[in-house]
Amino acid sequence: MCSVVECLLAKLTNANFGCVFFLQDFLEYKAYPIMEGCVSFLLSWLIEGNEGYLETNPSTSPEHSFIAPNGEPACVSQSSTMDVAIIHEVFSTFLSAAEVELANF
Repeated sequence: MCSVVECLLAKLTNANFGCVFFLQDFLEYKAYPIMEGCVSFLLSWLIEGNEGYLETNPSTSPEHSFIAPNGEPACVSQSSTMDVAIIHEVFSTFLSAAEVELANF
């Protein structure tokens, strides 16, 4: 499913820019706009679930299959751990970058 690609892009974005806060110009003109776009995309992907929490759907976990209600093996579900972990990491990095940006505003 597409969630793997989206999460990998989010992870790559975070990995590339998570340690550049000391380079103010790079953060302001390159990293922050890319992180902002990534966060915007992830927010548009999240939906409100049955219990009122935001979740990813569809979500896939190809390394962890389960038996669906129809008795067939499946790997597509809602909010796989990988999705949640990467989104949390990207949002946390973005908030840290935003604090740096605001401090230098």
